[in-house]
Amino acid sequence: MLKPMNLWIVILAFCFSETAVVPAETFPSFQELRQLHQKHFQSLQRGQLNIRYQMTKKVDEEAIQQYKQHKEVLEELHQERWANSWASLSPEMRENIAKAHENALQNLLKFYSGRTEADWICRIDIPGRLFWKREIPLWEKQENNETLNGAWNRFLLVNGQGHWLSYSLDDDSVSVDPISAKAFETAYADILYHGLLTPRQWEKMDQATSVQKGKLQERDVVIYEIVYSQKPDSKLIIYATPEAEYRYLKTEFFNQNHLRLVQIAQDYQRIDGLYYPMHFERIRYNTTTGEEEEREVFQIQAVRFNQPFEPNAFTIELKPSTSITVDLPPDISFKVFRLPHEKSLRLGLDEIVEEARRAPELFTGIRQKEEQQLRTHNIFRTLLSGPKEKPSLGLMGRETIRIRANDY
Repeated sequence: MLKPMNLWIVILAFCFSETAVVPAETFPSFQELRQLHQKHFQSLQRGQLNIRYQMTKKVDEEAIQQYKQHKEVLEELHQERWANSWASLSPEMRENIAKAHENALQNLLKFYSGRTEADWICRIDIPGRLFWKREIPLWEKQENNETLNGAWNRFLLVNGQGHWLSYSLDDDSVSVDPISAKAFETAYADILYHGLLTPRQWEKMDQATSVQKGKLQERDVVIYEIVYSQKPDSKLIIYATPEAEYRYLKTEFFNQNHLRLVQIAQDYQRIDGLYYPMHFERIRYNTTTGEEEEREVFQIQAVRFNQPFEPNAFTIELKPSTSITVDLPPDISFKVFRLPHEKSLRLGLDEIVEEARRAPELFTGIRQKEEQQLRTHNIFRTLLSGPKEKPSLGLMGRETIRIRANDY
């Protein structure tokens, strides 16, 4: 039997031991959770991910009508743009224009297909503000050759300076377009931050009206209910897990008291010293009907963090025959050219932009952007499901670029 003095020694030794257990009722406050997520965010500097990506989107009668209207606009713009100059164009230029127009119509079908399934190989360099992706469709058509896969067989490069490049391997063509500079973080690098709220998101939050312990699918969580002073009818609920240093298992965003967005992060693994969910879902709902509008699923097949990249990790190899279309105002409204070399050349996005500024063009011209925006404004207002998506018709109606961000 321990004497009183010896008992106190045992108790004090336990309390100051490195293996002392934190009391079960202790959990981060709202401000401490913000600091934890900020720490996790800053720890992610580079990432290499192999992802099986799936997206299903509701295609209703309204969407079909929007598709028809959008197609009519593409056809009309195509006819009017080249009506007076077609005869003066070279055969090569005519072929390029016709091919681009067919691609635009095909891409429009892909956008409204309602199903996307692809393997992604992604590289993200936060300090260098670079994003590289190889996208490989898992199939082209299904169900009696009627359902079209919304994925592209392509390379995609994005940088933090507001440049976006798509290299289609099906027709050996490159498109370079301007995008919002913040799209690098909100639409591309955000793959790194699954399970985290980014500083941009935290800035919009004022305080937690409720913090309490709870259960989510029989797992211990801390539930934070967040309000926004700028959006009094909006609310965010965070289900944070102590098993992954309080990254979230789930978030629910309500707009006008209706569920708008759910994000689910599962199967956390510790990789290169950092927790990361190997399964992630993003589900958007119609706030009027409550129906599911879109579901994205990211199944991580392999991932590494903060490892050095190979020297050519953010480049693509271009053939001499590759047609490059650049739309980078104010210096160039649009320009179509081929690189002046006889062998394949490996280049990064910045190098391709510089080549565009000095290469001999096949064709240059000025798009009537203001007129086009006015004529298509009413269609594009309701074209895309997410409120933070911005459509952009490039030269001759190239691919619609979807700049996505979380809704909160």
